[in-house]
Amino acid sequence: MTREWIAKKQTAKEIKTADWVINLGRKSGNKGGYLTFEGTPEDMMKEEGNYTAKYLREAFV
Repeated sequence: MTREWIAKKQTAKEIKTADWVINLGRKSGNKGGYLTFEGTPEDMMKEEGNYTAKYLREAFV
């Protein structure tokens, strides 16, 4: 079964249970909206310098 879900804000649990994450950022306005990561939550937690990855590591490690 395929599920699609799009969220502007999410919890760590929602990100951790996702099959695929597309992370846009890094900031808002003219400095935002860029693709900063695409892949599995597990791979995201390995990323350095990504705010969402840091948030996930702190929530699940």
